[in-house]
Amino acid sequence: VLNELRTRFGIKPEAEITMEMDPGTFTAQDAAGFLAAGVKRVSLGVQSFHDDQLQACGRGHTVEQVRQAFEILREAGFQDISIDLISGLPGD
Repeated sequence: VLNELRTRFGIKPEAEITMEMDPGTFTAQDAAGFLAAGVKRVSLGVQSFHDDQLQACGRGHTVEQVRQAFEILREAGFQDISIDLISGLPGD
């Protein structure tokens, strides 16, 4: 997909490409492939660091999977990782 976008729209190799990812939905091999394809930054959909809030929001991951996802991304070589959090959840 990224190669096709580069070809059709002239996206330069040094362009900063961000991918939004959810914890528990990718492997170390996936992360390495995304980095090799030119993804430079990941926005990780954490939402909360409390399992009960994650469950109440219908999220498909746990706090432990958040930790694992962050570790996978770092080990793959990602330097720029942001996280999405929801504020004002019940119990905050």
